[in-house]
Amino acid sequence: MEIPGVGQGNDDTAAIQAAIDNAPSGAKLRLPSGPTCNVSSYVNIAKPLTLMNGRIQAGSNNQIFNVTSSGVHLEGIELVGAGQAGTYTIGNNLINAVGSEQNPLSGLTILRCWLHDTSGEAMRLTWLRNADVAQNFVERVRYAGIMAVSMKDSRIHDNLVRDAFAHGGVVANSYGIALTDVGNYEAARSERVNVDGNVILNFPEWAGFDTHGGKALTVANNIVVNCRQGLAIVLGNSTRVMPPQDLVVAGNYVDGRNIAGGYGISLFGKSAAVKGSGTFTGNRIVNCVGPWNTDPQSTFIDWDNSAWAGNTPELYSKGESWQNFPVPGGGLSPHATSLPQYRKIGRQVFLRGAFIRTVGGNFTANSFVTVPGFLPAGYRPTQDAKPAAGGTTYQNSSLAHIQTSGQLRIRTGNTASSEIWIDGVSWFVD
Repeated sequence: MEIPGVGQGNDDTAAIQAAIDNAPSGAKLRLPSGPTCNVSSYVNIAKPLTLMNGRIQAGSNNQIFNVTSSGVHLEGIELVGAGQAGTYTIGNNLINAVGSEQNPLSGLTILRCWLHDTSGEAMRLTWLRNADVAQNFVERVRYAGIMAVSMKDSRIHDNLVRDAFAHGGVVANSYGIALTDVGNYEAARSERVNVDGNVILNFPEWAGFDTHGGKALTVANNIVVNCRQGLAIVLGNSTRVMPPQDLVVAGNYVDGRNIAGGYGISLFGKSAAVKGSGTFTGNRIVNCVGPWNTDPQSTFIDWDNSAWAGNTPELYSKGESWQNFPVPGGGLSPHATSLPQYRKIGRQVFLRGAFIRTVGGNFTANSFVTVPGFLPAGYRPTQDAKPAAGGTTYQNSSLAHIQTSGQLRIRTGNTASSEIWIDGVSWFVD
């Protein structure tokens, strides 16, 4: 049913509200195509229904829809905010959906809408479950394009979010897409939300994607360009009690072009007892001064339950410095310019460098050499590992055998040599 009598240059707040109030639950309402409807305050949606089509212009307070019911579907609507000159007040948003911990809103969908020129947030979605926010175009925002607060078991995908207004002292920062919480306690965390397939452009003063303490989020296959912080997986501030944990960050493209500083992807924790964690795979970061940024307090990261693999560039060392093997003895010495060393990043142990035989001439080709001493506990595989090792020439390339006791054995290459190299050897400790 098309809502009658609106879009004629008047304040349509009351007419749209009456149409919603008088419609039965589950109704489908349409705004007229073509003319602009004007609203001066929130239109409240307190029942399940579908609202489609049309164009609505907010007043100076930037308010259009306030959703307090589950089962609401908004599709194909253009929502126009108060613009850069409008009043910024938290809570004044083009779409403001508010549930509670006891009564979260379920099944909200926002599909193929165009939200622009908001003086606050385009969407603020608080205490939602099973929401689907997809294929929307959000542009020219003051504070945030899509702000999800204490959202769970939902998906934000295939949206285009672009162009933050300059802060101008009005707000301290701005976000393309952000997941945070209300109340700063465990049950309020945003968790199990997929943020995937989005394009986020031009948030040069702050973050393309940001989470404050999100848990078990998946951030995948997004394109983030010209943002001071590409993907900020962070605590928020020192008063917050929960760091981001158990995130999967995969297949994202982050381009820091036109940004003088900033970084590509971050991970921060809270303390040595309450650590941040995540798995980062297949991400590509270009044109960023700092591709990776992890907590300067390295003990705040749960390295044992985090992993980095297949990224460009890769994060090689933020958790631990290279440690020297003890001088082995038994006729072996460390290479003078390539010391044999080990370190662990997350659950993966890496080796580099070489040993020199100082007694007895060259090593016999194709034979195993046992390195005296043992790798410490925490660096040992749970079952024997036999990864390849490499050297400066194929003749001194070799095969490593790392035993569960921490004993390191190296199989020499095809040619007798006084050197055995361990470059490229790595294994997982679990």
